[in-house]
Amino acid sequence: MKRKTTFFKNNLAFVFTVLLFGVSPLLYAQTYTATLSGAAEAPPNSSAGVGSVTVIINTTLNTMRVQVSFSGLTGNTTAAHIHASTVAAGTGTAGVATTTPSFVGFPSGVTSGSMDNTFDMTLASSYNASYITANGGTTSLAFDALKAGIAGGQAYFNIHTSFLGGGEIRGFLGTVVSTELTQFNGSTEGGKNSFTWTTTNETKSYAFDIERGTDGKSFTKIAQVKAQGKPTTYTFVDDKPLNGANYYRLKLMDNDQNFNFSKVVSLQNSKSKTAVKVYPTSTNGFVTVEAIGSSIESVSVFEPMGRLVLATQKTNRVDMSALPSGMYLVQVQAGGEKVVEKVFKY
Repeated sequence: MKRKTTFFKNNLAFVFTVLLFGVSPLLYAQTYTATLSGAAEAPPNSSAGVGSVTVIINTTLNTMRVQVSFSGLTGNTTAAHIHASTVAAGTGTAGVATTTPSFVGFPSGVTSGSMDNTFDMTLASSYNASYITANGGTTSLAFDALKAGIAGGQAYFNIHTSFLGGGEIRGFLGTVVSTELTQFNGSTEGGKNSFTWTTTNETKSYAFDIERGTDGKSFTKIAQVKAQGKPTTYTFVDDKPLNGANYYRLKLMDNDQNFNFSKVVSLQNSKSKTAVKVYPTSTNGFVTVEAIGSSIESVSVFEPMGRLVLATQKTNRVDMSALPSGMYLVQVQAGGEKVVEKVFKY
């Protein structure tokens, strides 16, 4: 009772401040958004479910407003919360930061719905208890950590269902940027990786950083393209890609220092003299591996984010029947070199 009374007094005092000095609490608020999909899960899945989330953090009132709507889920909702913080922005997985199993007011047992609720972040009930423990032991420090994770693009909203307990649709939270990106695609030709992306709005756009990585987790800036300030189709060529798997994403930046990330595009570049075949590329059971010109040394299966899920030695058949549905990377080591192919498990 004392905690609630203190919160009420603090907010009452703030209201008087607003009335006396005309200071709006929104001046100290930051808005973040996310688009939810199965393709954004780790690993990606084929869910037709979609959703959107808006999170408004008010550092004066120490509140967090969460607005979410979703539809078309394959399974019924079982949990929904924010995970933080991943090692790298826009990718990877992390533990649950907010209330478990779900935010208060989030609809359970449905395939579509919505929620709009504001949470007092000075209360321990607004967090997963283990998140408070891992971040200094107080709600103040936990809120600081959560704000930093969200601001850094290292927090995602996840909706779990009876269809996929690990999460059916999710999306990384990012600041609202003026740039509206309609497509970002890449292709490989002649040992070079080419990209195009198209915008429909660049009201306050500053630039696009092209970032590259080898594991889908960590990224490094390799180039920057200045924004044109109007709807534009851009092109970029990476003429010196790394040997093996290359992961790319765009960092969309506004003039006011807000930024967000695009989806991740993966391309395979190989200078291998060994011809490797992996088939079929869509399976519910076995895939066959052939190495022409050398013998197979090992076959490993990874999630798109880099986690090893299956490893075998000197075999040309890999059983993927026990793996969850989604996209996987099959890495074949033959002739002292590694070749990676994508395989979808349905």
